[in-house]
Amino acid sequence: MYAEYEPHDMLISKLNPIIRGWATYYRIGVSERAFNAIGHIRPR
Repeated sequence: MYAEYEPHDMLISKLNPIIRGWATYYRIGVSERAFNAIGHIRPR
C-alpha cells in the first residue's frame, strides 16, 4: 500500500480553515484561564 502525498501548500490550505475554526471556538476559555492565572498582578 502506498501513501498519497499532497504538496505542502495544498495541505496547508486545507488545514488552515479547520485550525482557525478550532482556535476561534476555544479562544474564550483559554483567554479566561490565562487572565485568571495572572489576576493577582495589578497594574501600577
